[in-house]
Parts: sequence; C-alpha cells; structure tokens
Amino acid sequence: MVASFTVRRASRWQDSVRLLLLIDAAAKPLAEDETAPPSTVGVVHTQVRLQKLDFWVRYRCCWNW
Repeated sequence: MVASFTVRRASRWQDSVRLLLLIDAAAKPLAEDETAPPSTVGVVHTQVRLQKLDFWVRYRCCWNW
C-alpha cells in the first residue's frame, strides 16, 4: 500500500519573498577592506547559511521549540 502525499507548491511571489527574507537574514555588512559597487548594503559569502535558513523556513513543522 502506497501513501499519497500532496506536495504544496509555493507561488512565484511566495518564493520571491522567502528568498528576500533569507538574503536579508544571511547578509553581513560590507567590511572596510572589501571592494563592491557603491550601492552594496550587504554581502553573502557562502550559500551554506542561506541553505540552512531556507530549510528552516520551508519546514516549519520540524521546529521542536
């Protein structure tokens, strides 16, 4: 017997908001010795933090707080 699960798909708007939230949470201020365009407000050096935060946001049911 195979259980059927309904996979909830997010809309493009929901994906966009989630990504902006993740980038805002993972970005750090630009260091003095780093070069970047003048309009830069933050820097994300690695995707690992973004991936961890993305998992937490997508799978809220796994939170055991």
